[in-house]
Amino acid sequence: QSTDQSRLTMLEPFEPNKIPLILVHGLLSSPDTYGELYNQLRTDPVLLDDYQVWVFKYATGRPFIRAASDLREELDRVIAVYDPDLSNQYLRSSVLVGHSMGGLITRLLISYSSEHVWNSVSRVPLEVLATDEKTRANFAERFYFDPHPLISRAVFIATPHRGSSTAGRALGKFASAIVVQSDTGIEKILQDNPGAIRDTLADGLPTSIDMLDPNQPFLRILAGLQMSESVSKHSIIGVGGPVM
Repeated sequence: QSTDQSRLTMLEPFEPNKIPLILVHGLLSSPDTYGELYNQLRTDPVLLDDYQVWVFKYATGRPFIRAASDLREELDRVIAVYDPDLSNQYLRSSVLVGHSMGGLITRLLISYSSEHVWNSVSRVPLEVLATDEKTRANFAERFYFDPHPLISRAVFIATPHRGSSTAGRALGKFASAIVVQSDTGIEKILQDNPGAIRDTLADGLPTSIDMLDPNQPFLRILAGLQMSESVSKHSIIGVGGPVM
């Protein structure tokens, strides 16, 4: 459901001397997708000697840039509770594994937004946008970010970094149409800031499915963001049929 609260869940009690392995599911999915994988991991005593498995659940109908912001907030809470003095090197070696759209969220967690993301949706600086301070703060959390300090390694599984052609076809358009958007208030932003918001948001914040369309300019901006050089990156890519 698009109104579900995002949540980072530890599948077993927190262990300060183990590295978090954080699994992020894909579009129209849930952490249950990783059930079989988790059961296999539990049978590997060598791996579980070193790692603890967490899962991140989010509403896939929301724009994935919001889900990335939610995950950052959840990781910040982990720091506040378990590592307030910033001394736990196991936490700061966390591995983020994203499947499909979860890989795009993973990418945002290890990227620098600079001004690129905000400039892709607005012609004016955020600080001069006519809005209330709560909305401005929410926009700042979503559109301005740096690589999260807990993530040292990222694994992308079948991630459509440059979009998916399915999103632009009939199936994708139908799925996008039935997504219930929980981001309200964009109409007021448009009304109060005539000419300030780019066409990217002219019809409201794109759904997660809209944002997977290869022709979506917002996706191209995200794909071009600089990623942290200190984070190791791996891709698992399935190939169905001959490679052309």
